Amino acid sequence: MVHQIRELQTDFSPKEQINQLIDFFNQGKFPEALVLGGSLEELFENDPNISNIMGMLNYNLGAYDDAIQNYRKVVKLRPDCAISSYNLANALNSTGQYEDAISSYKQAISNKQNYAEAHNNLGNVYNSLRRYPEALTSYTEALKIQPRLAAAHNNLGTVLKELGRRDEAIESYRRATRTQPDYSEAYNNLAVILNDCGKNEEALSFCLKSINVKPDYADAYYNLGVIFDVLGRNEEAISSFGRAVKLVPDHIGANAGFFDATGKEVPGWHIPMMNDNPRNQAYKKALETAINENTQVLEIGAGSGLLAMLAA
Repeated sequence: MVHQIRELQTDFSPKEQINQLIDFFNQGKFPEALVLGGSLEELFENDPNISNIMGMLNYNLGAYDDAIQNYRKVVKLRPDCAISSYNLANALNSTGQYEDAISSYKQAISNKQNYAEAHNNLGNVYNSLRRYPEALTSYTEALKIQPRLAAAHNNLGTVLKELGRRDEAIESYRRATRTQPDYSEAYNNLAVILNDCGKNEEALSFCLKSINVKPDYADAYYNLGVIFDVLGRNEEAISSFGRAVKLVPDHIGANAGFFDATGKEVPGWHIPMMNDNPRNQAYKKALETAINENTQVLEIGAGSGLLAMLAA
């Protein structure tokens, strides 16, 4: 998360223009903000407020390289500003520059030692690099500073799971949901680990909570399908996997789950029959001799429907 513009000081000249830039940003008028901000950067090259706003603007637009340039300028002008180093770290992390991001998060923490969000995001970088002990330390520090930081509880649960400490992971996910009752991702993570532990019915309830909070959450529908599959509720598994695929058509797990689940609806003895080419060709030739354009065909016990399709 990049800190909001309301934290900026606008006492520097030209105050009115900077305020207009802030208004454009907060109103979502990004094209206007880009034009005005570019002009102000040229006129007031060493104004950290303008560079900071432009960094936020470029970050929100996904122009991370430009945001990095903006934030580097701010950090150079304000080396002791924790927020500036934190924002730079977020942009660096978004471009995969992990070691530089780690350095910037550490600088933010050095400038502001009780910076819970910086500890949490530093943990996220370590987690992405699979440096789990360091991630564990970062999340723990974040929670010492801000015990009700739900994201840190959720992230801590993920690291504890990776370290094989499943009971502690479950408790961390529970704390995340208790702290933030609308935390869909935490409900989903809790459902996954409970299902892995064989607590399938409880997993089902939390997965449904995740979807209730976030109805378009494809991963939750996928995990719901996995749970239904374990419970032997195949039709519901097919429906859940299908919903995930509809939301995210290239969801690999959901596609695989859908085809596996639908395959279970076909009796096993159909498969060799469907693949028996001499048999199928013989039926095809027989149908061709008996059917003309005026024939009406009724197949009783259609099964796979192969012969009906041949007749058609």
